[in-house]
Amino acid sequence: MKILTSRICSAFLILICSQNSLAFTVKISGEGGLIGEKAESQNCKALEEEAFTTNAGGTVYSSDQAYSGSRSIKMTIKEGSTGFGSFGGTLQFGKCEHIAGSDLVKGDEIWIRTRMYFPKGFEFNQGRNKFMRLRTYNIIDGKRISEGYNDLYINGHPEHNNFKPFWFIFEGEQNWYYIGNRDDYFEFGKWKTVELYLKLDNKKESEGGNARVRVWVDGKLIGDTGERRTLKTETSYVTYFSLFTWYGNEGSPKTQSLYLDDFFLTVSTPEATDDYGNHYIGMGNPAKMTSPSSPNNFVVQ
Repeated sequence: MKILTSRICSAFLILICSQNSLAFTVKISGEGGLIGEKAESQNCKALEEEAFTTNAGGTVYSSDQAYSGSRSIKMTIKEGSTGFGSFGGTLQFGKCEHIAGSDLVKGDEIWIRTRMYFPKGFEFNQGRNKFMRLRTYNIIDGKRISEGYNDLYINGHPEHNNFKPFWFIFEGEQNWYYIGNRDDYFEFGKWKTVELYLKLDNKKESEGGNARVRVWVDGKLIGDTGERRTLKTETSYVTYFSLFTWYGNEGSPKTQSLYLDDFFLTVSTPEATDDYGNHYIGMGNPAKMTSPSSPNNFVVQ
């Protein structure tokens, strides 16, 4: 049985804990609350959906834009702000008790799909932009110690040579993985769907492990590698997910907003598969666009 929130396995229980199954799913959309209200709740509940549990001070339900239905989630950062505690939102799995939310350990899998809309004129920071983030911890000498994030970044500068729109890193290993091409980058004023998959393991494929990172854009697989660790040790675990929550050290050059819709996070294997047979959430739930054809010359790393 999974232990909620601070679930730690001692060495002789690692195998048992890592093979237990999870089954929780989080859905957040503009239809989940009243216009103008914060999309945040300490117990993870919002009407008939879930909500961010913290760090969503500038995140509200809005009718300005929508991918499906008539509303979305509006995320605003003020001029000069770094966005800490206000830009985006954090989902603490253990606080989602109504859906049996739990920490994730070695062997667990997670799929996270979000649709993003950046209005024309939106300005990214001067470097890498924190985007989809899963924080890892461990218990050392009885104390909870952070071991860094599994971070998917947005590279906001397509004018650079050899441009790659997404960068992935596990901070516990410090080994970058550059993903996609110019066609996969956001087009301002239009919706883009991005999905991230992780298989949690402290060993890479070449080490006999099962660590895996995949990224899809608009249903197209643009990155797939088994050569990046996603945990530091066998007893490491993931306790929450963050979307943005930090703009940059320099602060936003102006007050600006972006939009999210049809956010879907699950640790239960989705039924849909991509053109390579990989399970993924895909463009459904609900769908508005048809899935694209397979990418040309795609290579699994």
